[in-house]
Formats: sequence, structure tokens, C-alpha cells
Amino acid sequence: MRGGFCEGCRNNAAKIYAWLLRCNAIGGSDVYGFVAAMAGECRPALPRAAVRDAVKFSKQMRRMRDQTIADWLRITAVEAEILEAFPPATGNRVADDWAAVVPLRRQVQRQAILKRRAAVRELLAGLDAIPDVRELSALLSARGFEVSHVTLWRDLKTLGIEWERTRAATEARRLAIDNAQLTLAEGIPLYTACNDDETSPGVAR
Repeated sequence: MRGGFCEGCRNNAAKIYAWLLRCNAIGGSDVYGFVAAMAGECRPALPRAAVRDAVKFSKQMRRMRDQTIADWLRITAVEAEILEAFPPATGNRVADDWAAVVPLRRQVQRQAILKRRAAVRELLAGLDAIPDVRELSALLSARGFEVSHVTLWRDLKTLGIEWERTRAATEARRLAIDNAQLTLAEGIPLYTACNDDETSPGVAR
């Protein structure tokens, strides 16, 4: 949408992007690579030290409100219309009214989103594997859809599309939870039986 972040938003954008990647079960080394790629598109480019800080931040932050993201990125009223769920930044609400910015009509906005997501589906249908966000964003740009990495992440999530490594990480986490619940469920009756039956073998007396 912006074609890269300028000074004043670059560091915050890197932190938010790293946090979103973590939320989508992307591994540490991949998080650094994606954020470094985004940092190179900023104006001017974000230094490597800031990329490392963003990755570190993503490990510490557990939750982030939509309004916080909007404030950190200084989202305008027009951008908020396109992004659907995000409100405009607190400081931009009055400024946008003063500048007489006219938001896109809801119907036009919705059509633009649907067209973009249809283009994503069409692109992925012709590929053997899902490209990374940067490559997919470039493919969409060639078709006339200018979209930020964060918006593209939201589109993929809405469409139910996952990278293979993300799907594998999600399945592994789900399996671990299931195994833990199964172990707990099997262990409780066994513990009870051992306490109720003093003659059970293996019970210390």
C-alpha cells in the first residue's frame, strides 16, 4: 500500500511484522530473514541492528491491540478503510478530518479486497509451492495490486492458506497438546486406583 515504510514508522513496522510472523508459527531464522527483507524496502533502509531488535521484541510481546498497531504505523482514515479491521491512528483522526480526506466507500473497498484475494488464489493455483510474502507481493504488484506484507498476511489467513512449514509447526503443536491431554487423562484414573486399592502391586506400603 505504501511501498515501504519511512522514518518514524520503520522500527515499529519491523517489530509488528516480526510479531505477526511469530503469531503464525514462523521459526526464528525465518523471522529474521523476512524482517530483514522488509527492512531493505524501507526509506531509508532499516539497519541490521534494528532488525535484531525487532526479532527480540517479537519474542517478548504476547499481545498487541489493533489500536496500538494503528498508532505505531500512523494509519490514516483511508488506509483504515482498506485494511478493514484496523482503526485510524489516534493522532490521524482529527488530522484527516481537517485535511478533508474522503474515505473510500464501503462497497468499493470491499470489491477491491475481494478482487485482490481472488488474484491471490489465481496466482497460487498456478504455482507448485507458496512463495514467500515478498515474492508474492511482487507478483501481485505486477498485476496492479499494491499490498503491504501485513495485509497480504491477513489475506492468506482469511483464505486459509498456509506455508508448508507453518502447517507442520501447527500440526506439531496440536499433536503435542493432544499427547499431553491424553497422558493426563490416562494418569488420573491410574493414580486414583493406586490410592483406592492398597493391595495393588507396585504401591508402597
